[in-house]
Amino acid sequence: MSTSGIIEEIREKTDIVALVKEYVPSLKKAGRTYKARCPFHSERTPSFTVSPDKQMFYCFGCQSGGDVFAFVMKAENMSFSEAAQKLARRAGVQWRATAMTDEDKLRLELKKALEFAKSFYHEQLLSSPGAEQARKYLAGRALSGSTISRFELGWAPADFCSLVNAARRQGFSEDILYRAGLAARGANGIRDYFFGRVLFPITNHMGDTIGLGGRVLDPQGQPKYLNTPETPLFSKGKVLFGLSQAGPAMRKGGKALLLEGYMDVIACHQAGIDWAVAPLGTALGSGHATLLRRYAPETVMMFDPDDAGLKAAVRGAAILMDQGIYAGLVTLEDGLDPDEYIEQRGREAFEKKLGQTQDLLNFQARLILSRHEGEMSKREKTSAAAELAQTILRQPDAIIRSEWVKDAAHLLKIEEDSLRELINRSQPQQRYEAESPQAREQALPAVDQREDDLLGWLLKAPQYLALAEDEQVLQCLSQSAAALVRAMREALDCGVAEAALAADLASRVPELSGLVHRLAVQDVPHDFDAAHSIAECVGNIRKQGLKSKLQSLTFEIKEKAARGEDSTALKQEFMRIGLLLKSSRVNKEHI
Repeated sequence: MSTSGIIEEIREKTDIVALVKEYVPSLKKAGRTYKARCPFHSERTPSFTVSPDKQMFYCFGCQSGGDVFAFVMKAENMSFSEAAQKLARRAGVQWRATAMTDEDKLRLELKKALEFAKSFYHEQLLSSPGAEQARKYLAGRALSGSTISRFELGWAPADFCSLVNAARRQGFSEDILYRAGLAARGANGIRDYFFGRVLFPITNHMGDTIGLGGRVLDPQGQPKYLNTPETPLFSKGKVLFGLSQAGPAMRKGGKALLLEGYMDVIACHQAGIDWAVAPLGTALGSGHATLLRRYAPETVMMFDPDDAGLKAAVRGAAILMDQGIYAGLVTLEDGLDPDEYIEQRGREAFEKKLGQTQDLLNFQARLILSRHEGEMSKREKTSAAAELAQTILRQPDAIIRSEWVKDAAHLLKIEEDSLRELINRSQPQQRYEAESPQAREQALPAVDQREDDLLGWLLKAPQYLALAEDEQVLQCLSQSAAALVRAMREALDCGVAEAALAADLASRVPELSGLVHRLAVQDVPHDFDAAHSIAECVGNIRKQGLKSKLQSLTFEIKEKAARGEDSTALKQEFMRIGLLLKSSRVNKEHI
C-alpha cells in the first residue's frame, strides 16, 4: 500500500472525538459538535470545537485547527511521520517505512544518541569503580536497587570525555552529540556536557528519552542541578519528570501529585505513591498545566515550605486554575522534603498529609495572615484583600468564586460587600469572558459574512457547489472565497469524499487552512435547508455585486461627463442593473 493509502486508512479508522477525549477528558457534546477549553492555550470560556462530521478540530481562541494528524503533532510536539506512526499503532494499521524528512532523520538520530547515553551512564553507575561516591549517595537517599534500575539512574564520570569517546566509537557524530545536548563545545574542542553528576533520564510521556538531569556531588560544584539544554526533542517548559511512569495512575485516579524535584518523585514511586511528577528545575508554566490536564482534572501540590517554595506553589496553582485544573496545596512540617518525610515517617503518614490539602484561596489567605503577628491593621487588610481579589478574579467557576468571597471576607474579618466592591473595581466588565469573536477573526483570511455563510454551507453540502460556480458569481467573491470554491471543485472532481473534504481543502490551499478548519466545525441550525440556504447566499452575494457595479458605473458616468464624453452605453447598463436589483430575478439572472 502507498503512503497516501496508509494515511487514508489511518484517518478512516481514527475517530477524532475519541482521540481528543484521550487528551481532553472534559470534551462535551454541544449540538452537532463537541466543545472544551482549548488544550493549546489558557482560556476561561470553552472555544475549542471538534466536528465528528468533518473529523476536524478548531479553536476560535488561538486559531489552531486541523485533522487527527495535526492534533497529535501539536499535542505531542511530533513531526508528521511520528504522529502518523503513533496513530497507526492506535488504529491497528501496519506502518511501513517511507521516505523520511530531514527533520524526521534528525529527531531519530537524537533519540538514538540519547538512548545510548542513558545506557552508558546507567552502566557506569552500576559497575564503574569511579561511581562509588554516587552509589553511596543514592543509598543514603534510601533508594533501592530496583528503583535505581526502574528509573535507569546513571553516573557521569568526572573526566570530561567519557561519553564523547564511547559515542564516537559507536559511530555518533560530534554534531549529533552536541544537538542532543550530550556534549558542549569549548576552546579545546568537544567535551561531555555532564561530568561528576548523578544523572536522571528525562523521558516524554511515551517513555522516549529526550534529555538528562544531573545533580553534582561535589559540595563546591555549581550549579547543583543541571538539565539538558533546549533541543528539538527537549523543552523543559513542556516536560514533567516521571510522567511516563505516573501517567497510567494519574488517569486512573484522576489526580496528579506535583512535587519539586527528581528525588521527591522517585521516593514517592518507590513507596507506591505512583502518581507523582515534577517540573524540571523551572517554575510551573502553562505548558506544564496543558500537559497535566491531559491526564487528570485535579492536582495536589507539595512544594518546599520556605518563602520561595510557598510563593511558587501559589503562582503554580493559579496557572493550573487558569487551565481548569483544581489544585489543592499542602506543605510538610519540620522543613522536611517529601523523600525525607517518607523515609522518616512512612507512607501512611505521608498519605495522611496529602489528604489535608487546602484550595488556592484558603492557602494563600492563611499564608498572608502568617506574615502578620496579631491583628492586621486596616491598611494591611486592604492590601491583603487586593491580593486575594486577583486570585478570585482568575477563578473561572462562578460558584467557587462566590464561595471564595465568603472565605476571604471571613479570614480577613472584613465585610463581603466591601470585598465584592473591590473585586468589581479590579477588572473590566467582561472579566470572565474569552476574547471577542471579532478579535479572534482578525488573524484569519478576509472574507465577509455572506462569503463566510456560503463557504460554510458548501462544506456541509458540497453537492450544491454548482450554485456558486457561475463565473460572474466568482467575480463577486473575494480572492480567498473564490480560491476555496475552485479548490472544492478540484477536490470533488478528484473523488474526495465529503467527510474528507475539509482536510483536503486545508492541504490544497494551506494559506486558508485556518478558515477551512473554523468553517468545518461550525454547527448548523436544526432547520438547516442546504439548497435554500446556499441559493440565498448566492443571491445575496450577487446582489452585493450588483450594488458594487452600480457604484462603479456612477463614478465612470461622472468621469465621462466631466470630460464631455458620451456615456449613453454606461447609462443603459446602469438602468439594466437597477432594474435587476428591483426585480425578484436577482437570484436567477446573470449580471
